[in-house]
Amino acid sequence: MGERCDFLEEISTKRADWIIKVYVVRMWYGPPRPNSSEAGALEIALHDLKGSRIHCTIPKSVVRLFRPILSEGQLYSISSFIVQKNNMWMKCSSLQYRITLLQRSMVVHIPQPLFPFQPFTFRSIASILQEERLDQNFLFDVLAEVIGKEDPKDLVTKQGQESKRLGLLVEDLEKNSISCTLFGSLVDLIQPYLDGDKTEPLIVAFQLFRAKEWNGKISIQSSFDTSNIHINPNIKEAELFKKSLVDSTQGDSCFSSQRISHMSSSSYRSAIDELRKGICKVETIDSVLNASDVGFKWILCTIVDFDVGRNDWFFIACKYCHKKCKKIEERFECDHCRKKAVQVDLRYKLQAYVSDATGSMCVVLWDTEASQIVGLSATKVRETYSQDDSDDSYPEVLKTALDMKLLLRINVKSSNLSGNENVYNVTKACLDEHLIHKYSQSVNEQSTKESVNESKTVTSSKGRAKRIDAGIIGVVAKDLESIPVGQLSSTKKPRLSIKKEKTL
Repeated sequence: MGERCDFLEEISTKRADWIIKVYVVRMWYGPPRPNSSEAGALEIALHDLKGSRIHCTIPKSVVRLFRPILSEGQLYSISSFIVQKNNMWMKCSSLQYRITLLQRSMVVHIPQPLFPFQPFTFRSIASILQEERLDQNFLFDVLAEVIGKEDPKDLVTKQGQESKRLGLLVEDLEKNSISCTLFGSLVDLIQPYLDGDKTEPLIVAFQLFRAKEWNGKISIQSSFDTSNIHINPNIKEAELFKKSLVDSTQGDSCFSSQRISHMSSSSYRSAIDELRKGICKVETIDSVLNASDVGFKWILCTIVDFDVGRNDWFFIACKYCHKKCKKIEERFECDHCRKKAVQVDLRYKLQAYVSDATGSMCVVLWDTEASQIVGLSATKVRETYSQDDSDDSYPEVLKTALDMKLLLRINVKSSNLSGNENVYNVTKACLDEHLIHKYSQSVNEQSTKESVNESKTVTSSKGRAKRIDAGIIGVVAKDLESIPVGQLSSTKKPRLSIKKEKTL
């Protein structure tokens, strides 16, 4: 009779006699203890027959007992361990519990594989971009082609160690793209494959990466020693990926002479390039409001007004991670950085109403886009008005953006489609006059086919319902169309009065 074997999903604190048969997916050393240069505990991601993953910790005091017999990709029988709550800050497992090996724990190598090794649990780029509540501390795998690269840059970690950073743009078979940042040794690992002109696709399995959201934009990044990359891996998923690329280009001979383009460090894929290359469609506001699918959609619109007061157009953010901070007595705390005292800065969260000839919608302009549109940082704008002023209106300098015509990329989420959220996040903005003129013609042709005789209701985040008559908006939009684009700059813009109907 064979040895009993438990599944990882069954593990809990109710028993102590668990026996598991698992593969080692990934091993890495945790951060050193304070005031110590030595490596910390050995952290391990394990998977069983069902493909479930669990986090395993080997404390520093017993690493010497187990490290010599452990190797990634090998199968082991493990028993006599303790079970603890999975409260790790960075999680490689969705299970409720994790395990810890002690001196009495048993680890036996199994030379003959009993079931296939599954080193990856891939997530699609679309699922990452469309996730409603993004867990930025959960580690996952992504399979994608590298299509863009930055120049590597030096950096210093919070622990004072010198390291490197490299920005990439990666894309899947559905042409969904996402920015990807590599840190540390992973930069040196991939750099030889980025140098020179490459005609073959560079397919990479990004292992144990995390999602990152900043200013409404979602990207993925490595987590220093935890993450790993597998370049052109010899796995079934990568072979199918490459075959699909070949089939879509009708053979290897049709591959571009240079598949990986050089990117500016200021933007992984600039809004202007995205529009110039024609890889996106510019839609009317009415079509976005009536969309049936989630994703990014470009609109050509005019800023009508801001739905903000004196002090709610910005937030106080941590200077390191740019997340919102809370004030505790005379200091600011950052939950994301887990620091009790951090330096802070002001960043935009500017809610605005925009319109075209077909309707209006409420959007949020985050710091990058708002700074681009207003022409000043949030800190500079805050300095323009008196602290003692009792007026609850937003700063006068923000009015320079009113009546501005521009292209915005909107992120349509499932909460927008269901009607639970009437405010849309802006992820990119384009103020290029030539592109605005180019797309004005195509959008005008499209808008003539859509009704402009119905009212559009937009609800602000404060719960106030505002109704702007679509007929009036249409007249205003057409008046703006007759004005040369050059006159619609941030320094000189016509002021057009729009009557808003109050909702009782």
